[in-house]
Amino acid sequence: MQDYIIGRLPPAEAQRNRRGMPMARREVQSEITGRVWKIEAQPGEQVAVDQPIVILESMKMEIPISAPIAGTLAEVLVTEKDVVEEGQIVAVLDI
Repeated sequence: MQDYIIGRLPPAEAQRNRRGMPMARREVQSEITGRVWKIEAQPGEQVAVDQPIVILESMKMEIPISAPIAGTLAEVLVTEKDVVEEGQIVAVLDI
């Protein structure tokens, strides 16, 4: 397998589930600019629709970034105290 740029997903043909079948991935984006206050889920965990993955702090409010679809959390691309921009990918789900 080739090396890939950190933070970028390998091509779909390189992504396989436990049975060797191609796996779909879904990126989770921030809808606002803010600072990561808390990571709620860890890679490998099953997440449900609307389950918080990351909590942002913006204008002294806590705003969750939730799973748009049920799946397994493949990657969290931010850490606590990171500043994220609107539209930035913060996590990736295997679905």
